[in-house]
Amino acid sequence: MLDNIINWIDARLPLPRPIALSDRRPPAQDCDAEGRCWFGKPLHPTGIYSMYWSWDLKHRHSSLAQQELYWLPASVRRLPVRITS
Repeated sequence: MLDNIINWIDARLPLPRPIALSDRRPPAQDCDAEGRCWFGKPLHPTGIYSMYWSWDLKHRHSSLAQQELYWLPASVRRLPVRITS
């Protein structure tokens, strides 16, 4: 059921997909002029499908960035998320 909802949303509103740090590290061209990218992690046990994330702009070689699970290019802007029931 959750996968169907995610696929439906993806088809209508393409959102940036977080890239796992375990898959690859951010290359310099995906960072801003200061070498920073978005680093973060989901704040809910559903993992990558979570609607709640913690994102911070950190230098790609920072030890704080290495503690995170995912990254996005610096060009991605934060997206406001509002959930209504």
